[in-house]
Amino acid sequence: MADKMKPLEKTSSSLFDAWSADATVGSASNAADELVSKRASVWAIVSALFGALSFSSLLNLGFLALAAFALFAAIFALVAIAKSGGELVGRRLALVGLALGIAGAVAGPARREAYRVDFERQAEQFCQGWFETAAKGDFLSLRQMERPHWDRVPIVDEKDVVKYWATSTHDEDAHREMHSYLADTTLLTLAALGDRVVPTFYATERLTLNSKVEMTNRIYAVTVAPEKEGEPKETFFLRLTVERRIRKTAKGEKSVGWNVHGGDRRPLELDESGRPVLNVEE
Repeated sequence: MADKMKPLEKTSSSLFDAWSADATVGSASNAADELVSKRASVWAIVSALFGALSFSSLLNLGFLALAAFALFAAIFALVAIAKSGGELVGRRLALVGLALGIAGAVAGPARREAYRVDFERQAEQFCQGWFETAAKGDFLSLRQMERPHWDRVPIVDEKDVVKYWATSTHDEDAHREMHSYLADTTLLTLAALGDRVVPTFYATERLTLNSKVEMTNRIYAVTVAPEKEGEPKETFFLRLTVERRIRKTAKGEKSVGWNVHGGDRRPLELDESGRPVLNVEE
């Protein structure tokens, strides 16, 4: 009896195995058909690609166009996927492209603004140093500040001072220019007023920041404290044009140098309301 049951058991097992195999093949076939029927959204892929490239705006704001295109592609992909009824896939990829596009659009301008703020901070420090030097009547140092520190003549003792002025007036034109500098009314006024001068930043007239030039025109309200108590304060406005230069040293390190441009040091003209007349660039 036991021998007769063995074939039946084997047969039953074979039938079950065959049914299970057919079911597995059928399920795999349905899954394959389902995958074949679905397509990845090209716009989702494009949005992710351009979203990653949009971080080039950290180098140049012109690449913000890549961020804009990534946002457009991501939105287009999400709309298309939603209307496809399940035929299109790639929603997560489109969301990644959307996030990268937003981040790239923010990163570039944010870095630019941080760079500008740091530049303005350094410019303010340099200009305040210029006013302090002018108040002391140190014309030699003022003259030196018209060049970055690596181009300034080293001054150690009185002999260097004499040599500096002699070298600066080696011909007639240089002598005339130096005499005009030492007789500058504004510089002489600041030196005469000394500690009574209180310079306050008023406005930025012009700001240029690019790979070749980093320069700004800064307007200062110079308030003169009265000599006697009860007398009114007097205020005039000056323009300082300062430049930041960056160069690499022999060791490959970055060196930053500031200098002030000579230009016109006369007080600015005032309008009918008593405000300085500026040439502000939009």
